[in-house]
Amino acid sequence: MELVPVTGDQRLDDFYKRLRARIDSWLESERGRRYRHARYLILVPDLFHLLIRLTLDGRVPGRERALLVAAVAYVVSPADFLPELVLGPVAFADDLVLMALVVNRVLKKVPREVVLEHWSGREDLLDAVQGILTAADRIVGGRLWGRIKGWVQAR
Repeated sequence: MELVPVTGDQRLDDFYKRLRARIDSWLESERGRRYRHARYLILVPDLFHLLIRLTLDGRVPGRERALLVAAVAYVVSPADFLPELVLGPVAFADDLVLMALVVNRVLKKVPREVVLEHWSGREDLLDAVQGILTAADRIVGGRLWGRIKGWVQAR
């Protein structure tokens, strides 16, 4: 039996698929259907996947890559504004808003084609980011939205 090495890209894709399946399952649950911003939650794994891929792309300027790394670290960190272990999938809301804000900033610094090359989501990326940012105050609340914006702008 020959062992085939697993590449970093394969591990990333496996993680992405598992996270997406977990959120899909929650969205189909009774609790998920009651959450008014549930349609945005499915974008969490899509945006996370995009941030990882952009972080690894040498065409992204160093300052933006540092912001991407910081955002990825925040998303995977157990220390969170809204802890997932306590609140479940609803707690991905702060991660979602943060990632949308970071992608919006990256889109201003990196050619759109480069960003779209890495997008695996089903929705239109630009529409998704704008929808999240427009609803951010309602998704996470005004105070938290202000803190997230301040964190991104300080980078």
